[in-house]
Amino acid sequence: MKFLLLVGTLLFCMSTFASGQCEIISASKAVQAMQILNEKLANSPLMVIDNYCEACMDELPRPIVVESIEHKIVQADTLSSLKINGKVVDLAYIYVDGENLANQIGCKTIAVSKNLD
Repeated sequence: MKFLLLVGTLLFCMSTFASGQCEIISASKAVQAMQILNEKLANSPLMVIDNYCEACMDELPRPIVVESIEHKIVQADTLSSLKINGKVVDLAYIYVDGENLANQIGCKTIAVSKNLD
């Protein structure tokens, strides 16, 4: 019985860590993230970023070819999300030039590397 409780708790913690850490952020942090992404896009005709979630037990980063970036207001000018290629993304798992985007804008994360090694 204790084993099942331990496994259940572990799975709950992993799912909590692996979702939504920096998906909904302050509008100012969203603007910062947009600036970082738009700077990279301005310097390169083809922008590729990485999606990597250690807590999800991803083995390797998944490259994303960026076609569009959108700022989505979630709550009356105070909370926002970013959409990349039409999908809301959790910035905790997005890496730009090997550096974690959430870390760059000051969004606190748990179980997330600052850099891809």
